Amino acid sequence: MWERCKVVILPTEEKATFDNLAIALEEPFNCLSSIKKGNLSLVNLSELSGWKPQHLYILSDDEIKEGDWFYDIFSESIKKCFEIPPLEDAAYKIIASTDPSLYTKINPSTQRVNELNPYLLPSPSQSFIEKYVSEYNKGNIITEVMVEYELDLIEYKKICIKHLDVSPVKDFYEEADKKAWKLKINSKNNAITIKEIKDNWSREELNKEAMKFYKKYHGILNQGDMQSIAKFIDEL
Repeated sequence: MWERCKVVILPTEEKATFDNLAIALEEPFNCLSSIKKGNLSLVNLSELSGWKPQHLYILSDDEIKEGDWFYDIFSESIKKCFEIPPLEDAAYKIIASTDPSLYTKINPSTQRVNELNPYLLPSPSQSFIEKYVSEYNKGNIITEVMVEYELDLIEYKKICIKHLDVSPVKDFYEEADKKAWKLKINSKNNAITIKEIKDNWSREELNKEAMKFYKKYHGILNQGDMQSIAKFIDEL
């Protein structure tokens, strides 16, 4: 499943190590460089003289719980949630970032709490970071993306048992839609999967994606299922 998420870039006072996002504060000394003042770049320097370091943050509408990091809309700053969560319309949960200082006690992959060993928040993929830099320097600042989530089978089974013969099917689907999905994270590099937002779809593309989703979570498609999917798309 793909969810629409927001993207923000914010300055940081941290010293650079390597491959840091930074905005050029002046024209680079190297006259052969294509980078201009105000451009964003991945800079491999220990001291960022003439550059202003930046971090990317991927934001979602997910519930903000104790221990989560969030983006405060009014102060345009990064904060950590303690006992009292922020107002729902005043903040977005940070689900991924290039900021290496953001740790959490909640395992991003399983959503289980680990009090002893904190986890570094996932990061955007390197390919997305490079794409962001490229678009930024063209004047096309990316503010929204699609982020991939996957079914949390453990949570899904809990919800199934909870609603077994005791509640309407509608209640089951509503809770499953909110709680049975988790952020999909690449275990090799702790990166999330991001793709650009696609607002226009052909009938063939919709049909293909619907069938792919159905097969993934319900098994083999029969002729009746295919006809139902086609009818649903026709009625959109």
